[in-house]
Amino acid sequence: KQQRLQQRNHTCIAEFQRCLYSSILLFQILGAFELVGLSDILGEGWQSVTA
Repeated sequence: KQQRLQQRNHTCIAEFQRCLYSSILLFQILGAFELVGLSDILGEGWQSVTA
């Protein structure tokens, strides 16, 4: 029983790491967009969508 719980916990950690890596990658992409200046365009578009 203990081993099964540990295995499930390990899977949860793996999922969390994958999610974390994805968000880091997303922030890096957003940072690249910001350098180009596209974030302003995207930001205005996003505000019009959420408004």
